Amino acid sequence: MRLRELAASRVRFGYRRRTVLLRREGWQVNAKRIYRLYTDEGLTGCGPNTARRPRAEPVCRNQRRPPRTSGGVWTS
Repeated sequence: MRLRELAASRVRFGYRRRTVLLRREGWQVNAKRIYRLYTDEGLTGCGPNTARRPRAEPVCRNQRRPPRTSGGVWTS
C-alpha cells in the first residue's frame, strides 16, 4: 500500500529511488522485490525495460570530411 502511495506522489521517480525512500522510512526491502511488486501491481515507469525515445540520427550520415588544408597547401 505504501508503494502505491509513493507511486502516486512521486511520479517521476523510478523503482530504485522509491526503494531508497522506503528504506529511509524503515522498511527492509531491496530493489528486486520492489521491481517485482511494481510489475505485479501494473504501475508504470519502472524497470530497465521501460520504453525510451530513440536516439536522434546524425544529420550527415556516411559522408567523409574533406581533408584539412593550411593556406591552400595540402597537409597530411
